[in-house]
Amino acid sequence: LSEPVKQFIVIVGSLVAALGLVLPIFIALQAAAMAMGRAMDVEIYDAALGNSYAGKKGETVIALPSSQKIAAGGTGFTFAKLAKLKQIFDDRDVEEENRIIVYTAAQLNDLLNEEKATSQEYNAAQALRRGEIDEFMGFRFVQVNGLRDDGTKIVKATGTTRHCVAFARKGLRLGIGEDIQSRITERADKSFSTQVYYEMMIGAARLEEKCVVQFDCVES
Repeated sequence: LSEPVKQFIVIVGSLVAALGLVLPIFIALQAAAMAMGRAMDVEIYDAALGNSYAGKKGETVIALPSSQKIAAGGTGFTFAKLAKLKQIFDDRDVEEENRIIVYTAAQLNDLLNEEKATSQEYNAAQALRRGEIDEFMGFRFVQVNGLRDDGTKIVKATGTTRHCVAFARKGLRLGIGEDIQSRITERADKSFSTQVYYEMMIGAARLEEKCVVQFDCVES
């Protein structure tokens, strides 16, 4: 793994601690936990669409095949693309359970605004938006709008084309080499401010190419 250890550090001012204000420390703990969640999202997404490695020493590079990619075709996320995703998984005899679509708010907006949508499709998109359902056409929809450390979205884009992903759970694995380690300590070198420290060791890998499909969507 290139960068297996993920760290998150927050310094809470000594005056805050002296006043006995617990809330800022609690907020820092929440922020640390959310940062670890985003780190896991990044690992899973990058493993899904990046290279996987085979062989005794992991020297055989396996890219995601072009047959596992749906081009943007000048459009955003459409119900036609959703149907194509289902067809690809069905054709490859991928188990129907635990199929997941990772997309952003922009792709949900595409579905809501599709002019050719049937009433059933439109109602499903509205229900997804309201959070009333998270499954449609055999997929569980997971909206990921978080940011990477460099400020770009976890779900990457090239120009105005967003690279979304659909996968079956058995096709990806997240490995935890070291579970979350947390510390709340005073820093004498920081005027005895309170430091909130989180660390964990993680990595992810694509196990079966047929279980992952990249689908590209144009964003306006």
